[in-house]
Amino acid sequence: MNCRYIRRLITSAVDCRILQGDAGRSGWDVRETVTKGGFFIPTIHNIYRSDYQPYSLIRFRKAGGDLRVEEGEWRLEALDGGAGTRVIYVNLVAANILVPGGLVREGMRKDTAKVLVNLRRESLSAPR
Repeated sequence: MNCRYIRRLITSAVDCRILQGDAGRSGWDVRETVTKGGFFIPTIHNIYRSDYQPYSLIRFRKAGGDLRVEEGEWRLEALDGGAGTRVIYVNLVAANILVPGGLVREGMRKDTAKVLVNLRRESLSAPR
């Protein structure tokens, strides 16, 4: 994902920049993102490495920042001969914050749903 689009997908994002690599040519990059916190959640500074397999997979894992653990992937599966795409998102996150786990899980569930809705909206509005 190009950093200039991050705020369209992740509305809590306030900054994104590529620190290393070039996903367009080398198949990987290291990014730094900052997402603003809320009432219980602090602002999160995150650095992660992503490895790209074009049109099918993006794997990411923590490379620095505030989170204790972050790893996961975006899998893309073509549907109906490429007429559509199924997006499967898997993410494991652990943070050192003093908030009940259930509250964090509920927040992640809601935020993930928003990101997927935003991704759908952006992909449907993109020129073909």
